[in-house]
Formats: sequence, structure tokens, C-alpha cells
Amino acid sequence: MKKMKNGLIALLFLLPFIGFSQIKTREITVTEVNKPIIYDSTYYFGAKSLEKEELKKFIGQKIFTLPFSKTSRRQEYFSFSKNYNMLPEYDEDAFIPDSSFANQYLTILDAEAQLGYNNFRLKLLYNTDTIYYITQFEFDRGNLPFILPAFFEKSKSYYLNKKFISKQAFLTTDINSGERISISKNEEFECVDISIIDIKKKYQAFVPSSFFYIPLLVFRNNKNNEIIVNFFKGRSLLAKNNINDYYPYNIKPKIFDFHSEKEYELSLISKLEQENLKQEKIKLKEAKQQDIINKYGNYFGKLINNNKVSVGMTKEMCKISWGYPFSINETITENTKIEIWQYNYKTFLYFENNKLKIINQ
Repeated sequence: MKKMKNGLIALLFLLPFIGFSQIKTREITVTEVNKPIIYDSTYYFGAKSLEKEELKKFIGQKIFTLPFSKTSRRQEYFSFSKNYNMLPEYDEDAFIPDSSFANQYLTILDAEAQLGYNNFRLKLLYNTDTIYYITQFEFDRGNLPFILPAFFEKSKSYYLNKKFISKQAFLTTDINSGERISISKNEEFECVDISIIDIKKKYQAFVPSSFFYIPLLVFRNNKNNEIIVNFFKGRSLLAKNNINDYYPYNIKPKIFDFHSEKEYELSLISKLEQENLKQEKIKLKEAKQQDIINKYGNYFGKLINNNKVSVGMTKEMCKISWGYPFSINETITENTKIEIWQYNYKTFLYFENNKLKIINQ
């Protein structure tokens, strides 16, 4: 009886396992993910007809509030409101920030479609506990007093310390002396700075007005003349329909008035020489790709060369493949270090002790 009892207990214990005996395991192929699009242009913020999904691509990025011009009588940021259901000018509880709000970083938390004047377009986090909104009304006015740091950093890589050659002769202003100077065709410049500049204070005799400091390039020639250059290629964050009032489209010279050094060199050589340079560039790219394969192996090397990432890659591999993320958050526990790299509003890479563990899209 005792043996029977023990046997029955054993059978009952095994029944759940017998019932699940058909469960099978199978290997799941690791997903290879293409590089996401990084939204770092100022163009989209100036577009009135911006769709909700386009605007949402900026979620997670930061904005930087521009300081007021020293000569501007306006010293309140009417664009920012704590109540998205009312126009800031007519909302007594809006808590519109004053000039001390300049040079601040805010994070874009959410975005909405164009739904009418009484709806917000951007929801912003200031510090850790204050929410501001940018309303549809402010988008339509077009005079948004901020820039994207991501756009600013990208512009540095394009222009800073690069050489440029003037396409034609023109008159402009030396920003140090304030004197008008003559620039000749094919004159060489170097971009020595990219900064926000109070054009209304220093150059109001030569350029249109603006409420705010304006992001501009500073070019220097071999005579040590320094000039400002308008580098916005599309409708900017600061643009208004009336170009004579707010962000000045007609600041001159513009970046279009200059060749890059490579463009200028190409303009001086024949089409045959241009084709030879093109082939040399292809060979250099192929050699670089082969070096990557030699260093990281055939599988990971090909992923990097195709701008893809996969679980198991190191941070170094991911950085070569996708470039730098615009946001990195770090958590350290007793035994592990976890980093979260954010590339756009929905793409995150999770690293544990230098290895990619999770790709979240």
C-alpha cells in the first residue's frame, strides 16, 4: 500500500510535465535593424501644415531658448504657455516666462497635429517638474524663439573650420569694425565660429530687425575681416511670413554665395578628372569597408558597412554604424552598467556592460 501511495504521488507530480511534453524550442533569428532617420533640421518647425506623425519625430529632443536682442522692447516669451487651451496673451494663468528664461534647455515630451488655435503643437519639460506648451497660434506666427541643439551640432560638423570661396563680388559688413567692406570673387574664407549673434544691436544699420539673437556663421578672410553668413537653407524656426520683420531671410551674404573648398576645386578641373576622383573615392570607401570587416569579422563588419545594428554588437560597433545618439542615459547597479542610447523618438539601444542587449523601435 505504501509503495502504491508513493507511486501515485510520483505520478501526480509528473502529470503536469507529461501534459506539456509537446512544447518545443526553436532558435529565433536576431533582427538586423537599419539606421533610423535623425530629425535635426529646423525646417519642419516652420511648416504650418505639419502632420502629427512628422512633428512627433522630434519627441525626446531638446530645444534651446534664444536670448532677446539687447535693443528689443519685448522681454517676455509669449510662445511658451502653461495652458494649451488658451492663447497665452489672453490667459491670466499662463505664467509666461520673462527674459530670465533665455539660454534654457527644454525637452520635447509630446506633439499634436494641427487641430486649430486652441490646441498645442509641442509639450515641453522644463527642469524636472514644469510643463510648457507651444500653441498652434504660435506656430502660425512663426516667430519661435528657440533652436534644436541637434541641428546646431550638426551644423558645426558641416561648417566649422572649413574653407569657403566666394562665388561673386559683394559688399558686406566687418563685424569687428562695423565698416562696409568689399569682397572679391574667389576670395577665400574660413568658418571660425557658429554662434547666436545679436544682429539688431551691432548691425541694425545693415540688416533687418529681430527680437532675438540669431544663429549665424562667422567667416574670416586672410585680411582678418570677419563677416556673418546666413546658413539657413529652408524655412527656419525663426521665420515669419513677413521677411522684413522677424527672422531675416535677406541677411547677406548667405551660404549659397560661397563654394565649399571641394566644390571650388571640382569647378577648376575637367569632367575626366572629376570622374577619376570619383573612382578613387569609391576605392577608398571599399578599402575602409574591408578594414572594418577585418577588424570586426565578416558578420558584424557587413552590418556596420550597411548601417545596421544587431544584438551582440559593442558600443563601438554601433557608434561606427549609426553615429552618435542624441541622448544617452546611464544606470549603474552593483554588478552591471546599463546605457540607453536614443536615436529618435522611438528608437533606443540598450547596452549592458558594453554589449547591445535590446533594440527597441
